Amino acid sequence: LSLLMLMLLTLPLSSLAEGGSKLKMQVTLGYDGAITYGKTIPVTVEIENAGPDLAATLTLDVYASRTEYNRYEQELTLASGAAKKLVLPIRIGSQQKQFTVELRRGEQVLLSQQLSPAQVISPAAALVGVLSDQPQALSYLTINRDNDELIRGEYWQTVPLTAENFPDSLRLMNAFSALVVDGFDVSSLSPAQQETLIAWLEQGRLVLLGGGGKGVIGSSFFADHYGL
Repeated sequence: LSLLMLMLLTLPLSSLAEGGSKLKMQVTLGYDGAITYGKTIPVTVEIENAGPDLAATLTLDVYASRTEYNRYEQELTLASGAAKKLVLPIRIGSQQKQFTVELRRGEQVLLSQQLSPAQVISPAAALVGVLSDQPQALSYLTINRDNDELIRGEYWQTVPLTAENFPDSLRLMNAFSALVVDGFDVSSLSPAQQETLIAWLEQGRLVLLGGGGKGVIGSSFFADHYGL
């Protein structure tokens, strides 16, 4: 698989399968539509309930091979008038062009949304998370077959991250080989995200700090925890 140019994918809101608008669902596949194979990536689901209290199950079928698939399920309850954000960690083992997320109550499909990846990152590429307000300025860190001037055969792909999609579990964070913090306030991450980052670092992972005069914003977190 070749590295493809990232294009922003805007997904429509799904509505109640029976034609109503009591439930709404928005799904984001991977990181802004970017996926890869052989690593755990998120599927983020946001649901709004304008109807009665709901108890249902989110499902997603993911290919494990060309002949088998894994079904990911997550139970949820949602009070009337409430909204909820869920993250399904998935691991794709075989090429898959379309994914269908369903909200089910027993055998009844309440909501269904089908989506395709905006970008497929080569599984041979190491993922480099980028926490920055200008992630495109660091795209030069991406190394692929087209710009591998040293012909090392080692490929890197930058993945823009924010406080909204930064991993809050080690299972998701371990997909990244390195992290770049460029003038980003790491203390603005949630407690679960910060704990995940610390656990990831304690495995001996790599962090690059930058940002020029704004670099101190990101470095304060590491100074507090590691005396840098």
